[in-house]
Amino acid sequence: MNKSLVWLASFPKSGNTWLRIFLSNYLVNDAAPVSLNDITRIAHGDSNAALYRRILPDLERRSEIEILRARGALLATIAGNGAGINLIKTHNVNGRHLGMPLIPQHLTKSAIYIVRNPLDVTLSYARHFGIDPEQAARSMASAGNRTKADSDSVPQYLGSWAENVRSWACHPPFPVCVLKYEDMLLDPEASFATALTHLGVPVDNERLVRAIEHSRFERVAQQEAEQGFLERPRRAERFFAVGKSRQWDGVLPGKLVDTIRRHHAEVMGALGY
Repeated sequence: MNKSLVWLASFPKSGNTWLRIFLSNYLVNDAAPVSLNDITRIAHGDSNAALYRRILPDLERRSEIEILRARGALLATIAGNGAGINLIKTHNVNGRHLGMPLIPQHLTKSAIYIVRNPLDVTLSYARHFGIDPEQAARSMASAGNRTKADSDSVPQYLGSWAENVRSWACHPPFPVCVLKYEDMLLDPEASFATALTHLGVPVDNERLVRAIEHSRFERVAQQEAEQGFLERPRRAERFFAVGKSRQWDGVLPGKLVDTIRRHHAEVMGALGY
């Protein structure tokens, strides 16, 4: 079986979309920015219900295990399409559910994993899912954390923030390039060049700078305001809300900050958070 899957992985609200916007602009290499709603052309989403309906037309009536089996078949089909690399966006933990591997090793070439300070993730996660920060922090600390299925998506098995990070960044069975969201903000040229090198894509400095400019937060937020964004949840006012580091400082209550740090202390410490 062809090991062609390259995962663009992260816990939700950690910079995955930003990476995909950059890659789209770099690969297309146009004077104008790629439309936000065209970024799906470079990477499949592993929870996209439309893909699963190709195998299970009556998806809404199928059991969880049937959907997981269809996931395996879908990923095998993508991996065997003859392309050297197939980019797959995921928020799933790198583990198993109901005995089924969520990230099949025998189909996987490598991964890029984006990680962000969970204190900032808490605020973005809360806005994204229409809940308060306390609820977000509880979800992010739960090993059973998962998203619900809807007409657009099958469930995603996130696990806790720390579990998600460990599953991808600590001794995975395939090469993983770990990018910190904070480094992407501080030095986007170095971070995105690292991602391109991992993918085996030659780095052209002029093209790199242009793609980064097209991917700036202010520019993509303006695009969302003008064109909308298909990945914005119905419950969220907008997808691109802040795009900064340390947004939690002075916003999250001190007690909640302490709770989040306690839940994820080991991984936060290892990452310098």
